[in-house]
Amino acid sequence: PLFDDLNSMVVYPNPLSLAKGQTSFTFGNLPAHPICIKIYNIAGELVYEKEQQTPDGQLYQLKWDAANNDGDSVASGVYIFLIEDETTRQQKRGKIAVVR
Repeated sequence: PLFDDLNSMVVYPNPLSLAKGQTSFTFGNLPAHPICIKIYNIAGELVYEKEQQTPDGQLYQLKWDAANNDGDSVASGVYIFLIEDETTRQQKRGKIAVVR
């Protein structure tokens, strides 16, 4: 099914275990609208930002490979994500963890 809002959004795996061979987080069940994701470290510093839109009629997901905007791998730890639906301005926040 296609989703109209962020209420059904899921993120997995959480935590992301690099030692187990996991390579990226998947943010799934996103609405087919323009989406902006921002990921912050625990100090509140922006480490990653991306805007994305999916073609109509496709299931919408966004992947983050645990790298910052420069392409460098982030450190182990807890990160805060903020996803905003740029059409409705609805936001969803949560915590994710990277484990080496």
